[in-house]
Amino acid sequence: MNGKISTPVFLGFTALLFTLSLSGCIIDATPTDTSTCADQRYVSAQWGVVKNVNNVPLTCDQANASTVVMDFGSYSWTWSCNDGTNTSPNSGIPEGTYSTQMTLYSPSGELLSTTPVVSYSMLHCTPTYVTATFGVN
Repeated sequence: MNGKISTPVFLGFTALLFTLSLSGCIIDATPTDTSTCADQRYVSAQWGVVKNVNNVPLTCDQANASTVVMDFGSYSWTWSCNDGTNTSPNSGIPEGTYSTQMTLYSPSGELLSTTPVVSYSMLHCTPTYVTATFGVN
C-alpha cells in the first residue's frame, strides 16, 4: 500500500458528505447568551416590615415607611419601600466579602429601623441575595 486514496473511494466519500449536507440539519454554534461572568455579579434584595411588639406584617404605608437604603461595602442603593424587592443597578461588582446593612426611613427621613451589619460574599459569576425584615414600633 502506497498511502494514496483511489479515485473511486475519494468520489464515494465526497458523494456521502454531499448527501449528508442535504439532510436539512443545520447546527448553529452561535452562542445565544451574550452575558458575561461579571453580568452575574449583582445584589438582589428583598425586605418586609413587621410590628416590633407582635411581628405582625405591615405594609410600608402602615409603617409610615418610604425608603430602603442598602449599604453593600462601598456601594449604596436607595429604593422605594413599596417595591419589597429590588436589584442593584450595577453588575460586575468585584468578588469579595462586603459588610452589608439595610435601613428603613420615613418620608421625612426619620430612621425607622436598621438591620445589623452582616457580611455577604460576592462569588464568581453568581448574584448575592440579601433578605431583611424591619421591625417598627
